[in-house]
Amino acid sequence: MKIKALAILVTTLASLSGCQVAQPEITNPVTWYAVNGWSESVSFDMYDYVCERTLPDMRLRPGREVAVTTCGNAQGRAAIRYRREGLATTATPWSQRRSIGAGSRVFLQ
Repeated sequence: MKIKALAILVTTLASLSGCQVAQPEITNPVTWYAVNGWSESVSFDMYDYVCERTLPDMRLRPGREVAVTTCGNAQGRAAIRYRREGLATTATPWSQRRSIGAGSRVFLQ
């Protein structure tokens, strides 16, 4: 009986290990580059207007850039807003909506 229960447990765990959380689909992907405009490491909150979703927090070291892939509109441009994370909202309001073309570099400040 114990062997049968153990076999069921192992089979169940093996089948669950293959489960993955579905990532939201990126429609008309646009890859652009976020550049840290500060003299220190900072994290940013970012919102994708085209897919209407918040992106994972982005941490950038000074003078570094990272590739970001977001959804693109019918013209092939991304539309985002961002703000520095960790400070009071009134101290760091959201940026204006930005329209970004593929391959562009955006200095986040």
